Amino acid sequence: MSACCAYTRKSYRLFTITVEDIEAALNPMPDEEDPMTKLLPEFQDFANVFSPKEAERLPPHRPYDHDIKLQDGKAPPFGPLYPMSWEELKALKDWIEENLRKGFIHPSSSPAASPVLFVKKPGGGLRFCVDYRALNAITVKDRYPLPLTKETLNNLKGMKYFTKIDIISAFNNLRIKKGLKYLTAFCT
Repeated sequence: MSACCAYTRKSYRLFTITVEDIEAALNPMPDEEDPMTKLLPEFQDFANVFSPKEAERLPPHRPYDHDIKLQDGKAPPFGPLYPMSWEELKALKDWIEENLRKGFIHPSSSPAASPVLFVKKPGGGLRFCVDYRALNAITVKDRYPLPLTKETLNNLKGMKYFTKIDIISAFNNLRIKKGLKYLTAFCT
């Protein structure tokens, strides 16, 4: 396994990881074998990154926590409740209980709140969504949040292996800058 980091424009970095021994990764491991024994020593410090248990904890605050800048003179929105079916109400109750347990959410009396809704998943089930359109409408736009797609693809030219990683609860693991969490409140 090897990793590389290439600097793109400004302060954005593009990371790529290539796996050279794909056969070893595809062979199932016996249950009694510790996966740490298969991991190269230089990567063992990062083993917790793939832990489902770690995905249930919020990361520590960092200098690059997500910042939400409101336009001058704009008040945080407080959205209406959307009607829900019994199936959606059950899914909402389950989602709230699970995320309260994990510490991702907590009861709030925030002056801002966005409505929630559910979207059917392609494989069945419901996906919990918060309708942040009103908040997005009064947020100062970051005109260059990501590197250009074409530039990113050009940086991948000549690479042999690509890895797709499905990050567990990725959205819930984004830290909001201290003092701004109230803007992400939702009403149920």
